[in-house]
Amino acid sequence: MKLRFLHWIVLIPIIANGSELPPTIEKAFQSNPERQSIPIWVLLPLPENDYLKDLTFFQVLPEASKNRRILHNSKPDFRDRPITREWVDKILQTGAKFRTVSRYLQAVSVEATREQIREILQIQGIVGVRPVAQGRKTNTKIQKIDEPSTILELDSLPYGRARAQIQQINAIPLLEQGYSAKNVIGGILDTGYRLTHDTFDSLTILAQRDFIFNDNNVANEPQDTSEQWVHGTICLSVLGGYTPNELVGPAYKATMIVGKTENVRSETPVEEDYYVAGLEWCDSLGARGVSTSLGYIDWYTWQDMNGDNALCTQAVDIAASRGMLVATAAGNENGSEWNHIIAPADADSCLAVAAVDTLGVVATFSSRGPSYDGRIKPEVAACGVFTRCATPSTNHSFSRAHGTSLATPLVGGAMLLLWEKHPYWTAMMMHRALRLTASQASNPDTILGWGIINVAAADTFTFGGNRSPRIDSMVAIEGITAGYRLYYAIHDLENDSLIFDITAVYEVLPEQFLGRFLVPSGTSFIDIPAPSNSPLYLEAIVSDRVHILQRMVPIVQTTIKEQNQSSIPKNFRVSIYPNPFNSTLKVFIDIEHQDNVEFKIYNIQGKLVWQKHCTNLDKGTNEIALNFQNTPIGSGIYLFQVKTEKENQFIKLVYMK
Repeated sequence: MKLRFLHWIVLIPIIANGSELPPTIEKAFQSNPERQSIPIWVLLPLPENDYLKDLTFFQVLPEASKNRRILHNSKPDFRDRPITREWVDKILQTGAKFRTVSRYLQAVSVEATREQIREILQIQGIVGVRPVAQGRKTNTKIQKIDEPSTILELDSLPYGRARAQIQQINAIPLLEQGYSAKNVIGGILDTGYRLTHDTFDSLTILAQRDFIFNDNNVANEPQDTSEQWVHGTICLSVLGGYTPNELVGPAYKATMIVGKTENVRSETPVEEDYYVAGLEWCDSLGARGVSTSLGYIDWYTWQDMNGDNALCTQAVDIAASRGMLVATAAGNENGSEWNHIIAPADADSCLAVAAVDTLGVVATFSSRGPSYDGRIKPEVAACGVFTRCATPSTNHSFSRAHGTSLATPLVGGAMLLLWEKHPYWTAMMMHRALRLTASQASNPDTILGWGIINVAAADTFTFGGNRSPRIDSMVAIEGITAGYRLYYAIHDLENDSLIFDITAVYEVLPEQFLGRFLVPSGTSFIDIPAPSNSPLYLEAIVSDRVHILQRMVPIVQTTIKEQNQSSIPKNFRVSIYPNPFNSTLKVFIDIEHQDNVEFKIYNIQGKLVWQKHCTNLDKGTNEIALNFQNTPIGSGIYLFQVKTEKENQFIKLVYMK
């Protein structure tokens, strides 16, 4: 996998000399002789510094997006920074028509004539231009077949005519346990959707966006053909539809972000810039996984299917680096002139999905791998032949259809279903669990990859270790910072970092989530912002991303509010040596005038276990030796308090007896 090298990926500039246009631009015009203008990417210069110093753009993200990024330790970088208006204005001054922008690619998409492209290439700083890739129709075939009107159900959910496709990916055990992807945020990008269809009643629609007409309506609009919403309705229903006896999708209670990015009015409908914009939108709203049954070939060659060249492929990998896993169709190109997988299925960190029938036989149309650079593609498979789905002809209509487009949302829905049970799995943990528990995991090939996914087996995947962290102690001190300082000691042999989700718990008021924190395992502390009301205690959910531990954290009250290290006067300094200590502790304290000083030691539960009072310490530096040889306290973590009449400071202390 190449995620760690994402910031080294080079967008190969295509720059024209004089009046000549780049060959790919000329090819795009020649392929559309009736058009005077074509959509292009205008590539902007990348900053020298990868990571952002100004975190403003990151901080305004919704909590779901920030929490997913923290889970993945995905630090803010220049791809979080919006494209400046100055660049857009310079490009539009040529007369080009604005389409969209991409933070991921640091590019602007416009509709431009030959002359306008020449002018754009003369703008100082522009890296180059590339045509926006256009995609192939997925050739999804809807087929009506006669089926029995009633089906005997042995389980609690009425899987009905969708039983075979759900049973094949072994999702029924989790569904029977009551999981349904509830409260898990997912995304889908497609042609449009009839969201009024009965089968979508169980879904929660978080947001919808039409990138074609730049509005918030993903249904058919007056400019659309009647076929516009067919493909999207089919795919969303396979992922999360719920109609008793007709259809049960694996993620039927998910919270969905629904994007309309494919225009079916033209011969080559899927346009890459809308797809990339849709991915960034899903990312910004906190989607854990995205299902996309779309693909791009035009302007790309088989040699471009190497995981790096296609811009939509780069966008999928960037999304994964931010913790958002994309399930995408391998394509329906087998037997065609192209035959191979299509972009972005060549991305290193996506799940490219092949199609099989319910007997597990590969579909004749399913695109074959490998990628051009020899990687196993596709990764996984699911049912894409006679797959049960909803159709938008009415609010109650159903049928069956063929295509890798149908297999993909089964995998996308399975991801969301598993994330409900395993909320701390990262995108690459999900990627690994689904691959390494699939039907031919021991012998992957370039037809079905690791094979048909097995949701129940993925659920129990151990990731090479199964030892749970051990919480030795946790306590929160109020008054050291503007909120709470939570001290902890957690023993974890298998991980160097942990995830803390902290919630304030009240006697009557609703609980208040205070934040997610990525912390080192061992002995340390984190500072937590103060809640609006004083809670009874804090609840910490601690996870190594596999195991989940819950702990009620006591709050130790102090008499000093809003006190932290930066607000302590420069002429009041406290240091201790050694730490950890055994029998003797030396305290060095600087004070601005003669004063009395009180020393106290609290255990990790907040109980006072030792104290000493010193009177009339001199102005300046004082060295005090404290002897604990005969003190009845055991080895462990303590809080050492140094308090004068005006100042108060806590220091974490480790006693090794």
